[in-house]
Amino acid sequence: MQHILQPLHRAVILMLAATFLCTAAWAQSQLSGRVLSEDQQPLPGVTVKVKGSNTGAVTDVNGLFTLKAASNAVLQFTFLGFAPLEEPVNNRSTINVVLLTDKKALNEVVVTALGIKKEKKALGFAVQEVKGSDLVKAREPNAINSLSGKVSGLLIASSPNLFGNPDIRQPAEAG
Repeated sequence: MQHILQPLHRAVILMLAATFLCTAAWAQSQLSGRVLSEDQQPLPGVTVKVKGSNTGAVTDVNGLFTLKAASNAVLQFTFLGFAPLEEPVNNRSTINVVLLTDKKALNEVVVTALGIKKEKKALGFAVQEVKGSDLVKAREPNAINSLSGKVSGLLIASSPNLFGNPDIRQPAEAG
């Protein structure tokens, strides 16, 4: 009878050990950290995701994030205009990273009506562009006045008051 129990004891012990090891491997701990730009400024809105899962977080206004991940996980950091970064957790509880700007990823973006953003080359209509240098050349005391004559269909109405602000008006429709 004892020779039957001995293999049974071994099997139970091996099952318990395997359960313990699996639980330890899949255990998740609370991670926190901060995401900064190259010039050490906090980056709000950075997506922090555990690679290969749906677990993630977004940095707050101070570039801080918290999430749960396994000690052997890899975190992925992505943000528009910055190169993506992968950082292994390696049993750490605090992970601070610096994202580098990705100059190749920056394309022209145009904000159209209602705040819809599209790439300039994807638009099916003509887009007028006013650069900051164009506004400086005008040498107007007011930035709104310097837009006068730069964009078709834009009417700038000066204020009769000496210190009044000019108005931007839509032209009256013909007809």
